[in-house]
Amino acid sequence: MNATLKSRSGFFPARTTYEHLSFCSEDITQGSLILVNSHHPMQTSPEAFDLIDLNSQQRDLLSPHPGKFENQLSHLEHPIEEVYLQKQAATMLFSLIKKAHAGGAITAVSGYRSKAQQLSIWEDTISREGTDFTEKYVARPGCSEHQTGLAIDLAKAAPSIDYICPAFPREGVIASFCNLAPQFGFVLRYPSGKEAITQIGYEPWHFRYVGFPHSVIMTDRQMVLEEYLEMLEAETSPLKPLTYTQDGARIDIIYLSMKNRQKIEVDFSDVLPHTLSGTNKSGIVLTRFRRS
Repeated sequence: MNATLKSRSGFFPARTTYEHLSFCSEDITQGSLILVNSHHPMQTSPEAFDLIDLNSQQRDLLSPHPGKFENQLSHLEHPIEEVYLQKQAATMLFSLIKKAHAGGAITAVSGYRSKAQQLSIWEDTISREGTDFTEKYVARPGCSEHQTGLAIDLAKAAPSIDYICPAFPREGVIASFCNLAPQFGFVLRYPSGKEAITQIGYEPWHFRYVGFPHSVIMTDRQMVLEEYLEMLEAETSPLKPLTYTQDGARIDIIYLSMKNRQKIEVDFSDVLPHTLSGTNKSGIVLTRFRRS
């Protein structure tokens, strides 16, 4: 691949270019790879039209909760049975459940939450469980992945489900679901052994949509999102992409730094389908798809 990176410092020479891409600072806060934690609060909110209620779709796949939630919260913006997710993430979640033959075995507990709702959950959990428990399992308002519309808490379908720590045992069709999740763009966001990095306790019920192939790379390398974005920033560039291959396809992944820039432009010597995601840090990730 040949690329020319334009910046305030000038040009890096390359051969004749055929595709010109331009990105601005607003792109940093949007996309499936945005990092949201206590160090990187949510900057924007998903548009209402980009969210769908999971329990109003394909009722044969997700099992709406028929009973009561343990630790049910006293202040919610919408009924407990309504669980919203970003449309692309929802589409891939339904495909994943089908592939795992897990229809009816899984309940969606919690998806998109606004900052106000996260504040209610934070305060309610502190009053019920105390500060130590809350800081381990509940993100601070403004710092929750649930505000992205890309995170979903799941439970094994049961008459009684804990709203804060739902049971999601890795057995049977749920094990199949977990094993297949990366192929559909999902990762277990808070795995055991990564608490020092994520600042969140092990949550086997919390899945995050990051998109393919990032989900597969993260899982294969046992990386959480914080580590993955740091690796991309340190090791990739337009002239040195991270390359992933599968089934005859080659995918190039490139980190573009936006530090001290309002705009960045990149020229490539070939025209390829691509996706773009901000990181909610200081850069964006460009993913380009090609056939071998």
